[in-house]
Amino acid sequence: AVAALDESRTAARVVLVEGEPGIGKTRLLEELTAEARRRGAVVHWGYAFEGGATPAFWPWLPVVRALVARGGSASAAPELTTLLERDDSGDAGPADRTRFRVLEAVNALLSDAAAETPLVVVLDDLQWADLPSLELLMYAARELGDRPVLLAGTVRELEVGRNDAVVEALATLSRVHSTRRVALRGLSHLQTAELLRAATGRDLDPTVVAAIQDRAEGNPFFATELAHLVEAERDPDRSLGAVSAGGDVPSSVRDVVRRRTALLPEPTVRLLQVAAVVGRDVELDLLVRAADRDVEAVLDDLDPAIVHRLLAPLADRPGTFRFSHARVREVGADDVSSLRRARIHVRVADALEATAGDRDDAAEILAEHLWAAAPVGVGRRAAGAL
Repeated sequence: AVAALDESRTAARVVLVEGEPGIGKTRLLEELTAEARRRGAVVHWGYAFEGGATPAFWPWLPVVRALVARGGSASAAPELTTLLERDDSGDAGPADRTRFRVLEAVNALLSDAAAETPLVVVLDDLQWADLPSLELLMYAARELGDRPVLLAGTVRELEVGRNDAVVEALATLSRVHSTRRVALRGLSHLQTAELLRAATGRDLDPTVVAAIQDRAEGNPFFATELAHLVEAERDPDRSLGAVSAGGDVPSSVRDVVRRRTALLPEPTVRLLQVAAVVGRDVELDLLVRAADRDVEAVLDDLDPAIVHRLLAPLADRPGTFRFSHARVREVGADDVSSLRRARIHVRVADALEATAGDRDDAAEILAEHLWAAAPVGVGRRAAGAL
């Protein structure tokens, strides 16, 4: 990303930062724009909105408004006046025959502003952007030429198989030589330790750091929220339990996961709850038996979860699926009532007895599920499984 900022001093550049929710996309661009300001650039931000009921060019409107206010010959274009006047109307935007003139007018506005001082424009959450906004981004990426402009955007990992304007725009931008795509991955153990030190103002016990790294899987947002649990725990001896597997999931993390599962059909959500009780890795034949469904129905209901990257097939273990993140599984299991969860544990135990074969760990896993099902009266069976 810094390389794109360096290059944008002599020619327009595009940088797209991609990754899962909470991985640090927006934070990275906040740091990048802070550096751009130190170098004397003017920075403007715009934000796409998830709801989908916004006017055309919504993420661009704050940028256009700010640049028009600074004056200049390009700011007087009538297309810009019309664009800003309709920003609260809910109008779908200009018709195709006039949209190109809007693209030209905004591009001229960007070029005019960059003639005086380097310019950085950030568009956050492009996965929710409307078609005209994406068209404008593609147009500006091609037409700004040698102007000192950096166009930056954040994009969440898109759903598997998604094929729409966002996918097309990303593909088009990737073909422009001035575009860099930065895919963020999880933090290393040392990076997580540094993050936790910055978040808490102190060095945490190494075992607590290791537990947070293991549970957050390098996700900065999740790790920071778990650090807040440590800060809230008055008894240092209980800090490890607060952040280890099985501890409470911070409400902010639950909200992120629930926003993703809210996009799924109800049958998929209920099947994921069964899968969550099974564990992080879920074998198809076990899930079929535990859900008391046929294979085709289970695969049909799993498909939306795979499309939305909540679950993924394991390439080295055919017929086995893994939750994309341990937090997704934890929230899925916790969102089931205690009585229903216990009943699911019984069904999973029954399925294990039918499918385990000669697995060395089968007896231990079976006992764990039966003990978890004790509220529905299988304690004696659990004792016999040990």
